[in-house]
Amino acid sequence: MHRTIVVACFLLIVTISTPAGAGDPIKLENIGPVFGGAHVMANASGESTLELDNLPCIVEDYTATWCSNCVDVEHALADIKNDTGLQLYMMHRYFGEQQDPFGTELSDLRWQDRYESRLPPMVVFNGTMKQSGSVASGNSLVEDYTKLAQETLQIGEGNSSLIWSNETSTASWHIHGVNVPENGELISMIWVVEKMGYFEEGGNKEEYYPDIVREIIYLDNAMNGSMTIDLPAPWDDDDLELHLIHQINLTVVEDPVPISVAPDEGAIPGFIGHFALLALVIAAIISRQKHA
Repeated sequence: MHRTIVVACFLLIVTISTPAGAGDPIKLENIGPVFGGAHVMANASGESTLELDNLPCIVEDYTATWCSNCVDVEHALADIKNDTGLQLYMMHRYFGEQQDPFGTELSDLRWQDRYESRLPPMVVFNGTMKQSGSVASGNSLVEDYTKLAQETLQIGEGNSSLIWSNETSTASWHIHGVNVPENGELISMIWVVEKMGYFEEGGNKEEYYPDIVREIIYLDNAMNGSMTIDLPAPWDDDDLELHLIHQINLTVVEDPVPISVAPDEGAIPGFIGHFALLALVIAAIISRQKHA
Protein backbone atom coordinates (compact mmCIF):
# COMPACT_ATOMS: atom_id res chain seq x y z
CA MET A 1 0.00 0.00 0.00
CA HIS A 2 2.75 2.42 0.96
CA ARG A 3 4.52 1.85 -2.34
CA THR A 4 1.32 2.60 -4.25
CA ILE A 5 0.79 5.84 -2.34
CA VAL A 6 4.39 6.95 -2.96
CA VAL A 7 4.07 6.28 -6.70
CA ALA A 8 0.78 8.19 -6.87
CA CYS A 9 2.31 11.17 -5.04
CA PHE A 10 5.36 11.17 -7.32
CA LEU A 11 3.32 11.11 -10.51
CA LEU A 12 1.13 13.95 -9.29
CA ILE A 13 4.08 16.13 -8.26
CA VAL A 14 5.78 15.57 -11.63
CA THR A 15 2.56 16.49 -13.44
CA ILE A 16 2.23 19.72 -11.46
CA SER A 17 5.88 20.85 -11.42
CA THR A 18 7.21 19.94 -14.88
CA PRO A 19 7.02 22.96 -17.20
CA ALA A 20 5.62 22.32 -20.65
CA GLY A 21 7.87 23.16 -23.61
CA ALA A 22 10.85 24.38 -21.57
CA GLY A 23 13.27 26.09 -23.97
CA ASP A 24 10.75 26.37 -26.79
CA PRO A 25 10.56 29.69 -28.70
CA ILE A 26 7.72 31.92 -27.54
CA LYS A 27 6.05 34.54 -29.71
CA LEU A 28 5.84 37.84 -27.86
CA GLU A 29 2.42 39.33 -28.25
CA ASN A 30 1.37 42.95 -27.82
CA ILE A 31 4.79 44.62 -27.47
CA GLY A 32 5.87 45.37 -31.05
CA PRO A 33 9.09 44.64 -32.97
CA VAL A 34 12.66 45.87 -32.46
CA PHE A 35 14.49 46.73 -35.69
CA GLY A 36 17.14 48.91 -37.30
CA GLY A 37 20.83 48.44 -36.69
CA ALA A 38 22.47 51.21 -38.74
CA HIS A 39 25.75 51.87 -36.95
CA VAL A 40 29.01 53.83 -37.03
CA MET A 41 32.22 53.92 -35.02
CA ALA A 42 32.16 56.49 -32.22
CA ASN A 43 35.78 57.60 -32.62
CA ALA A 44 35.23 59.02 -36.13
CA SER A 45 32.46 60.83 -38.00
CA GLY A 46 30.37 58.65 -40.27
CA GLU A 47 26.94 57.71 -41.54
CA SER A 48 24.97 54.55 -42.23
CA THR A 49 21.66 53.82 -43.96
CA LEU A 50 19.64 50.58 -44.01
CA GLU A 51 16.59 49.73 -46.09
CA LEU A 52 13.60 48.62 -44.04
CA ASP A 53 12.90 45.69 -46.34
CA ASN A 54 16.47 44.38 -45.92
CA LEU A 55 17.26 44.78 -42.25
CA PRO A 56 19.50 42.50 -40.18
CA CYS A 57 17.89 40.42 -37.47
CA ILE A 58 18.30 42.26 -34.17
CA VAL A 59 19.24 39.72 -31.49
CA GLU A 60 19.24 40.74 -27.83
CA ASP A 61 20.98 38.32 -25.49
CA TYR A 62 20.37 38.79 -21.76
CA THR A 63 23.47 37.53 -20.02
CA ALA A 64 25.93 37.92 -17.13
CA THR A 65 29.64 37.30 -16.70
CA TRP A 66 28.95 34.72 -13.96
CA CYS A 67 26.42 32.78 -16.05
CA SER A 68 27.93 29.47 -17.17
CA ASN A 69 24.80 28.45 -19.11
CA CYS A 70 25.08 31.68 -21.09
CA VAL A 71 28.34 30.47 -22.65
CA ASP A 72 26.62 27.79 -24.75
CA VAL A 73 24.06 30.35 -25.92
CA GLU A 74 26.67 32.92 -26.88
CA HIS A 75 28.84 30.40 -28.71
CA ALA A 76 25.83 29.22 -30.71
CA LEU A 77 24.96 32.80 -31.67
CA ALA A 78 28.58 33.47 -32.65
CA ASP A 79 28.57 30.37 -34.85
CA ILE A 80 25.63 31.61 -36.94
CA LYS A 81 26.36 35.34 -36.84
CA ASN A 82 28.11 35.55 -40.20
CA ASP A 83 25.85 33.09 -42.03
CA THR A 84 22.58 34.71 -40.93
CA GLY A 85 23.74 38.34 -40.90
CA LEU A 86 22.27 38.93 -37.46
CA GLN A 87 23.42 41.80 -35.26
CA LEU A 88 24.07 40.73 -31.71
CA TYR A 89 23.58 42.90 -28.64
CA MET A 90 24.62 41.61 -25.23
CA MET A 91 22.43 42.98 -22.45
CA HIS A 92 24.19 42.37 -19.14
CA ARG A 93 22.31 42.27 -15.85
CA TYR A 94 22.59 45.36 -13.66
CA PHE A 95 20.24 45.32 -10.66
CA GLY A 96 21.61 43.31 -7.75
CA GLU A 97 24.86 42.56 -9.57
CA GLN A 98 28.15 42.32 -7.72
CA GLN A 99 30.11 40.30 -10.27
CA ASP A 100 29.17 41.78 -13.66
CA PRO A 101 30.53 45.29 -14.43
CA PHE A 102 28.90 45.70 -17.85
CA GLY A 103 25.19 46.20 -17.16
CA THR A 104 23.47 49.59 -17.01
CA GLU A 105 20.44 50.75 -15.08
CA LEU A 106 18.57 52.03 -18.13
CA SER A 107 19.10 48.90 -20.22
CA ASP A 108 18.01 46.67 -17.35
CA LEU A 109 14.89 48.78 -16.76
CA ARG A 110 14.02 48.51 -20.43
CA TRP A 111 14.58 44.75 -20.43
CA GLN A 112 12.42 44.19 -17.37
CA ASP A 113 9.65 46.43 -18.70
CA ARG A 114 9.63 44.75 -22.13
CA TYR A 115 10.54 41.15 -21.50
CA GLU A 116 9.74 40.82 -17.77
CA SER A 117 12.08 37.94 -16.87
CA ARG A 118 15.58 38.84 -15.65
CA LEU A 119 16.93 35.30 -15.51
CA PRO A 120 19.79 34.77 -17.98
CA PRO A 121 20.23 33.39 -20.51
CA MET A 122 17.38 34.67 -22.66
CA VAL A 123 17.59 35.52 -26.36
CA VAL A 124 15.08 37.75 -28.17
CA PHE A 125 14.90 37.95 -31.98
CA ASN A 126 13.58 41.19 -33.53
CA GLY A 127 11.72 41.88 -30.30
CA THR A 128 9.07 39.35 -31.33
CA MET A 129 10.40 35.87 -30.46
CA LYS A 130 12.24 34.78 -27.34
CA GLN A 131 13.93 31.58 -26.24
CA SER A 132 15.01 31.09 -22.64
CA GLY A 133 17.68 28.87 -21.17
CA SER A 134 20.47 26.90 -22.79
CA VAL A 135 18.51 23.74 -23.64
CA ALA A 136 17.71 23.41 -27.34
CA SER A 137 14.14 23.12 -28.53
CA GLY A 138 15.23 21.19 -31.63
CA ASN A 139 18.43 19.28 -32.34
CA SER A 140 20.73 22.12 -31.25
CA LEU A 141 20.81 25.78 -30.26
CA VAL A 142 22.47 26.55 -33.59
CA GLU A 143 19.49 25.04 -35.40
CA ASP A 144 16.99 26.87 -33.16
CA TYR A 145 18.67 30.26 -33.53
CA THR A 146 19.24 29.91 -37.27
CA LYS A 147 15.53 29.37 -37.81
CA LEU A 148 14.54 32.31 -35.60
CA ALA A 149 17.12 34.63 -37.18
CA GLN A 150 15.72 33.96 -40.65
CA GLU A 151 12.22 35.18 -39.83
CA THR A 152 11.60 38.55 -41.48
CA LEU A 153 9.68 41.61 -40.38
CA GLN A 154 7.18 43.34 -42.63
CA ILE A 155 7.54 46.88 -41.31
CA GLY A 156 7.73 49.08 -44.40
CA GLU A 157 9.69 50.01 -47.50
CA GLY A 158 11.59 53.12 -46.39
CA ASN A 159 14.95 53.37 -44.67
CA SER A 160 16.69 54.17 -41.38
CA SER A 161 19.72 56.46 -41.30
CA LEU A 162 22.28 57.51 -38.70
CA ILE A 163 24.79 60.34 -39.06
CA TRP A 164 27.44 60.88 -36.40
CA SER A 165 29.67 63.93 -35.98
CA ASN A 166 32.62 63.03 -33.82
CA GLU A 167 33.70 66.69 -33.68
CA THR A 168 30.44 67.92 -32.12
CA SER A 169 29.30 64.62 -30.52
CA THR A 170 26.00 64.98 -32.39
CA ALA A 171 23.88 62.09 -33.64
CA SER A 172 21.31 62.75 -36.37
CA TRP A 173 18.71 60.17 -37.32
CA HIS A 174 16.03 59.73 -39.92
CA ILE A 175 13.46 57.03 -40.51
CA HIS A 176 10.62 56.99 -43.01
CA GLY A 177 8.28 54.49 -44.62
CA VAL A 178 7.76 52.44 -41.46
CA ASN A 179 4.30 51.00 -40.88
CA VAL A 180 3.32 51.98 -37.34
CA PRO A 181 -0.01 50.46 -36.25
CA GLU A 182 -2.77 52.70 -34.92
CA ASN A 183 -2.20 51.44 -31.39
CA GLY A 184 1.59 51.75 -31.70
CA GLU A 185 4.27 54.33 -30.88
CA LEU A 186 7.65 54.43 -32.59
CA ILE A 187 10.59 54.82 -30.19
CA SER A 188 14.11 55.48 -31.48
CA MET A 189 17.29 54.92 -29.46
CA ILE A 190 21.05 54.99 -29.72
CA TRP A 191 22.62 51.85 -28.31
CA VAL A 192 26.27 52.45 -27.45
CA VAL A 193 28.02 49.13 -28.04
CA GLU A 194 31.52 48.11 -26.99
CA LYS A 195 32.77 45.56 -29.49
CA MET A 196 34.89 43.69 -26.94
CA GLY A 197 35.52 43.99 -23.22
CA TYR A 198 38.12 42.06 -21.23
CA PHE A 199 37.11 40.94 -17.74
CA GLU A 200 39.10 38.08 -16.27
CA GLU A 201 37.09 37.88 -13.02
CA GLY A 202 33.97 36.60 -14.76
CA GLY A 203 32.57 33.48 -13.10
CA ASN A 204 31.96 31.78 -16.46
CA LYS A 205 35.68 32.16 -17.27
CA GLU A 206 35.12 33.64 -20.73
CA GLU A 207 37.37 36.70 -20.11
CA TYR A 208 36.48 38.34 -23.45
CA TYR A 209 32.89 39.61 -23.80
CA PRO A 210 31.73 40.87 -27.23
CA ASP A 211 29.00 43.29 -28.38
CA ILE A 212 28.25 44.78 -24.95
CA VAL A 213 25.46 47.35 -24.79
CA ARG A 214 27.13 49.94 -22.56
CA GLU A 215 24.37 52.56 -22.71
CA ILE A 216 20.90 53.15 -24.11
CA ILE A 217 20.07 56.74 -25.09
CA TYR A 218 16.46 57.54 -25.92
CA LEU A 219 15.96 59.99 -28.79
CA ASP A 220 13.07 62.37 -29.31
CA ASN A 221 9.88 60.63 -30.42
CA ALA A 222 10.16 61.95 -33.96
CA MET A 223 10.95 60.44 -37.34
CA ASN A 224 14.08 62.59 -37.59
CA GLY A 225 16.19 64.91 -35.45
CA SER A 226 19.58 65.57 -33.91
CA MET A 227 20.89 65.21 -30.38
CA THR A 228 24.17 65.74 -28.55
CA ILE A 229 25.36 62.42 -27.14
CA ASP A 230 27.43 61.94 -23.99
CA LEU A 231 29.32 58.73 -24.56
CA PRO A 232 30.35 56.43 -21.71
CA ALA A 233 34.05 55.80 -21.28
CA PRO A 234 35.20 52.59 -23.01
CA TRP A 235 35.83 49.70 -20.68
CA ASP A 236 39.26 49.14 -22.23
CA ASP A 237 40.01 49.70 -25.94
CA ASP A 238 38.65 52.58 -28.03
CA ASP A 239 36.05 50.44 -29.79
CA LEU A 240 32.67 52.01 -29.05
CA GLU A 241 29.97 52.01 -31.75
CA LEU A 242 26.68 53.88 -32.06
CA HIS A 243 23.70 51.81 -33.24
CA LEU A 244 20.35 53.29 -34.26
CA ILE A 245 17.62 51.01 -32.94
CA HIS A 246 13.85 51.44 -33.23
CA GLN A 247 11.07 49.70 -31.38
CA ILE A 248 7.31 49.91 -31.60
CA ASN A 249 5.45 50.02 -28.31
CA LEU A 250 1.88 48.83 -28.56
CA THR A 251 -0.97 50.07 -26.42
CA VAL A 252 -2.96 47.03 -25.40
CA VAL A 253 -6.68 47.52 -24.82
CA GLU A 254 -7.72 44.91 -22.31
CA ASP A 255 -11.12 43.28 -22.44
CA PRO A 256 -13.56 44.39 -19.75
CA VAL A 257 -13.33 42.34 -16.59
CA PRO A 258 -16.48 40.22 -16.29
CA ILE A 259 -18.59 40.47 -13.18
CA SER A 260 -17.34 37.81 -10.85
CA VAL A 261 -19.72 35.08 -9.88
CA ALA A 262 -19.31 33.22 -6.64
CA PRO A 263 -17.94 29.79 -7.48
CA ASP A 264 -19.91 26.68 -6.80
CA GLU A 265 -19.06 25.59 -3.29
CA GLY A 266 -18.34 22.18 -4.69
CA ALA A 267 -15.84 23.54 -7.21
CA ILE A 268 -12.16 23.32 -6.30
CA PRO A 269 -9.42 25.40 -7.98
CA GLY A 270 -7.19 23.34 -10.27
CA PHE A 271 -4.09 23.32 -8.08
CA ILE A 272 -6.00 22.33 -4.95
CA GLY A 273 -8.05 19.96 -7.02
CA HIS A 274 -4.97 17.88 -7.81
CA PHE A 275 -4.37 17.29 -4.13
CA ALA A 276 -8.04 16.62 -3.47
CA LEU A 277 -7.92 13.98 -6.20
CA LEU A 278 -4.80 12.50 -4.65
CA ALA A 279 -6.50 12.36 -1.26
CA LEU A 280 -9.44 10.48 -2.78
CA VAL A 281 -7.07 8.00 -4.45
CA ILE A 282 -5.21 7.41 -1.17
CA ALA A 283 -8.46 7.02 0.75
CA ALA A 284 -9.67 4.47 -1.79
CA ILE A 285 -6.43 2.52 -1.50
CA ILE A 286 -6.62 2.51 2.30
CA SER A 287 -10.28 1.44 2.24
CA ARG A 288 -9.49 -1.41 -0.15
CA GLN A 289 -6.67 -2.59 2.11
CA LYS A 290 -8.98 -2.57 5.15
CA HIS A 291 -11.60 -4.67 3.38
CA ALA A 292 -9.14 -7.05 1.83
